[in-house]
Amino acid sequence: MPAGQSIKSGNNTYALLLFHFHTPSEYQIEGRVYPLEVHFVHKSEAGALGVVGVMFEEGAANPELEKIWANAPAKAGEENNAADVILDLSKLLPADQRYYRFMGSLTTPPCSEGVNWHMMQKPITASKAQIDAFRTFFAMNARPIQPANGRLVVKDTK
Repeated sequence: MPAGQSIKSGNNTYALLLFHFHTPSEYQIEGRVYPLEVHFVHKSEAGALGVVGVMFEEGAANPELEKIWANAPAKAGEENNAADVILDLSKLLPADQRYYRFMGSLTTPPCSEGVNWHMMQKPITASKAQIDAFRTFFAMNARPIQPANGRLVVKDTK
C-alpha cells in the first residue's frame, strides 16, 4: 500500500501494509457469521501488528469493492498490476466508527499472536453478485471460528 495510510491505537501508530478478504467471516459479531470480511493489516515502527476488520452483509453493491474485483487477476496464481487504480479505502469502512478491540492472532499463517484487533461493530454492504464473484475464486478461505479462551474484548462506546 502507498505510504501515509495508518491508524492510531493507544499510543501506537500502525502503517497500512495490505488488505485481504475472507469468506465466510472469520469472526462473529453477537453470534452472527457474515458472508465476507476484509482485514486491513497494519504494522507499527516497533513491528507490532494491528488489524482493522470489517464485515460485509448482503445488500447494496459497494462501488469500491467493484473496483477491486474489476482489477483482480482472472485466475489463481496470476498477478495484475493495478497501480493506476485509485481506491478510497474509507468506503470500505462503516460510517459508524465504533469497534470491538482485543488481542488475538493473525488468521493466516504464521497465525502469530499479539495482534491488536479492531473489529468494526457495524457491517457494510456488498451485493450478492459481488459476494458470489469472490466465492468463484475462494469458496471458503476462512479460519474456523476460534474459542475466546478468556480473551478480553473491549467495546468502544463513543
